[in-house]
Amino acid sequence: MIAVLILAVGGLAGWRQQLRYQNAVEVHREVVAEAGALGVSTEVDAGEKPQNAKIAQRQREAHEEEARSFARRLIAFAKEMKEIEGQGEPPGEETQKRIFEIIGGLLDLDGSQLKLLVEEIRNTPELDDQARGEITGFVIMMMAQDHPRQALAMFTESSDLLEQHGMGEHLVAASLGRWAADDPMGALEWIRRNGDEHPDLVTDRAKSAVIGGAARQDPKLAIQLIGELEIESGAGHQLAEAAVSAESRDRLLAALRAQDDEELRLETLSSMSAKVAAGGFDEAEAWLDGAELSEDEVEAVATGLSHWQTKGDTGRWIEWIGGRVEGSQAESRIRILMQEWTSADYRTAGEWLAGAEEGAAKRSAVKGYVQAVTPYDPDTAGQWVATLPRGSERQDVARQVYTQWKEKDEAAARAFAEGEGLEVE
Repeated sequence: MIAVLILAVGGLAGWRQQLRYQNAVEVHREVVAEAGALGVSTEVDAGEKPQNAKIAQRQREAHEEEARSFARRLIAFAKEMKEIEGQGEPPGEETQKRIFEIIGGLLDLDGSQLKLLVEEIRNTPELDDQARGEITGFVIMMMAQDHPRQALAMFTESSDLLEQHGMGEHLVAASLGRWAADDPMGALEWIRRNGDEHPDLVTDRAKSAVIGGAARQDPKLAIQLIGELEIESGAGHQLAEAAVSAESRDRLLAALRAQDDEELRLETLSSMSAKVAAGGFDEAEAWLDGAELSEDEVEAVATGLSHWQTKGDTGRWIEWIGGRVEGSQAESRIRILMQEWTSADYRTAGEWLAGAEEGAAKRSAVKGYVQAVTPYDPDTAGQWVATLPRGSERQDVARQVYTQWKEKDEAAARAFAEGEGLEVE
């Protein structure tokens, strides 16, 4: 059930502010209406601060009842979801719509309401421990987005429910990362206080999340924290997660170049490739040219590229690698990119390859294309082998084609091998 909710929440990121605005408008209307019924004017002169204890109490009660009412809805929905799961059928359109409504309602609740919601979930006899743990974990995850300190405190109070589902490490990491984005030293202090008591939760994953959060605010500080937190691996990837714009990439690269850890710098650049490629090739090329990367740094960027990042620009990236990276590194990356592209869309990849400029980059791309198409279309693979210049490299590729082809059509494979001058049994 919670897995479905988590998948659905990704589509609601853009609704967050709109939901809150709508909620604020409705609350304002209700308060104004209630004040009018009590004979309290809402037209306040500048400097006046009228207080009415009865209105304040009613607002608090309404605030809490909103959370309790939502808890009842969520509990009822969880029970329905459990029945649907028992039937072995995916949620229908109406159920999916209600999932989005549930998550929209969660986004509308503030920190105090979410805390009250968790208390209601914990104490309900209508759900078993597994369901209560899953829902509690999801609510705390939602809270971590805007109230990470409260989320960590609530996690501690609910750890008995959450740890048995293996959610603890993920929740702690997510909360710390979000906290560190606003207050890196506060998140660091939490780790210092809790690291010894909860070593199974304050792991490299949680520490790396702090690095990633801190890097959004201060890359130089984030790099300094790597040593203090004694992170064994993954720090470069977390630093790269903060490089969401050309400006943030500039700041991060400057901070990396200001220290002596070459391995961290290259690891971060490799992980940064996805962010660099996300805005399209033209934007990426402009930043790469302006960054004045060294040969090693260019290789690091190329090493991190994959077709799921480069998408429709894969051909242009292959050309870029061919013109910027030297020797075996270029061939390796081009072959892998071409193989991934061909596996995803062999027709488009083949059309690009047919029109590509002759040279080392195209020869490497041919090898990747051949490797991808041979298992299901060895005849086409053989035709592309014939476009390579004769020599040991062509023979190596041809032998790979022959080895797989003979499993499907030995006679055709043998004829291909003879044409390529291969010695076969």
